[in-house]
Amino acid sequence: MTSTLRQALEQQQESKSMQTEDYTSRLESLLSDYRPNTLKVPDWLDYRTGDYAHQGDAIDAWFANDNKGILSIATGGGKTLASLTTATLLSKSLKNLLIVIAVPTKALMVQWENEVALFGSKAVNLNNVSGSKNKLSKIDRTCKNLKFNSSHVEVLIISHNALKSELMAKIKKYSDSFSTLLIADEVHNLGSTGFIENPPDFFGFKIGLSATPIRQYDEEGSEFLLQYFGDVVYDFPLDKAIGKCLVPFDYHAHITHLTEDENDEFYDLTQKIKRLSFAVNANKDSIEFQNWSRLCIRRRRIIETAENKIFSFKQYLPTKSSDITNTLVFCSDKQPEQLECINSILNERHINFHQITSLETANNTTLKQIIDDYNQGRIQVLTSKRVLDEGFNVPQTQTAYILASNTTKKQWTQRLGRVLRKDKGKDNASIHDFIVMPSISDTVIDDDFKNLLKSEAERIQFFLQFSKNGTEQNGAVELLGKIGDLLQEKRR
Repeated sequence: MTSTLRQALEQQQESKSMQTEDYTSRLESLLSDYRPNTLKVPDWLDYRTGDYAHQGDAIDAWFANDNKGILSIATGGGKTLASLTTATLLSKSLKNLLIVIAVPTKALMVQWENEVALFGSKAVNLNNVSGSKNKLSKIDRTCKNLKFNSSHVEVLIISHNALKSELMAKIKKYSDSFSTLLIADEVHNLGSTGFIENPPDFFGFKIGLSATPIRQYDEEGSEFLLQYFGDVVYDFPLDKAIGKCLVPFDYHAHITHLTEDENDEFYDLTQKIKRLSFAVNANKDSIEFQNWSRLCIRRRRIIETAENKIFSFKQYLPTKSSDITNTLVFCSDKQPEQLECINSILNERHINFHQITSLETANNTTLKQIIDDYNQGRIQVLTSKRVLDEGFNVPQTQTAYILASNTTKKQWTQRLGRVLRKDKGKDNASIHDFIVMPSISDTVIDDDFKNLLKSEAERIQFFLQFSKNGTEQNGAVELLGKIGDLLQEKRR
């Protein structure tokens, strides 16, 4: 119920002590100000011309595909505003519309709430509602606003997990009374088993958003997403975005070596893995395969958490602390000591920094303050594990240090988009990537190690192809050549 109507009803209780004419006059005054909740595209948003004209093309493609489909737009390319503009235009052709925005993180829920406000509507962020009972009550009230025409548009912001909960049954109960639109941000995350087994079936319109909608190594999950949300109807990749809505960047790959102890452990694990090589094609539930898999994970962890990455980071950090600004540091989530060491280095240098882990994201107020302080320049560096991969709008970022990375293009794409977002006075960015090269004495390397080297090479190639300095002779090109030579040599 709107605050205007609620105020009018409350004053009705006071009407006994008021003259009828006075009461009627006050009630008419209140109701004359009443406007059903709706959406309006901000006057400043130009989605048809300029650097963000692709937003208009994406919107047209979605409507042309029978009001469904996935918009694949590079991180920083304006997916959020494009989808909200689509929702606004859609609402104009409908009587009443419930928009459910599903996102993977709490930080994204806050970000979407702020974006919806730009369109003149106050969204209901269910993360701000404690307890299942209260959440259900909030949904009930929101749906009744639409059912009884006291609102034209209502917006609910929920987590991806909520899409698989009893909350959906409450919405479904009312879904015949109004139109429903699902906007799924970072839609690639919904290709997992939990959502595939029980997706809500009542949404009349669906928009999937992702910079990387196709799930790497998961054909079944990708196929489900295309069936449920519709095809990828618009694609605006990084190579088109850089130079328009994303700034150019330089890529620096730094070769790092294992310590003597790490090399010894790496060698021992490699020998054990080779002795279990027969298990590669064994049943995945077999003891042999599980033992082989555990050994491979332990070996990869040595690469990800290599001690010398810390010293390399220290070496490539600007000497003057005042030159260190607008910087992100991505650390390993496999070993907390890496993040702690980076924080210690920054602390010793008297650099204003703050880490962002699950502890910080658990509190919306704390998280908002950290991001605001960073965006305003009061915090010079943000350190994190994987938390910064999705859902953080920090366009001031100019430099990123990648101490740990996985093998998926999804993560590389999101991190790149996170760093390249446009901002006032920002015309370039830099990325420092730390690549470990273990000493190899064996004449032949095993398949898992070969795949690890190939993955490192693919990541270097990924960043190089989009960078300004990709054709220059630099550390990245040199390292790429070394990995290629190594793979070729060990095939002999």
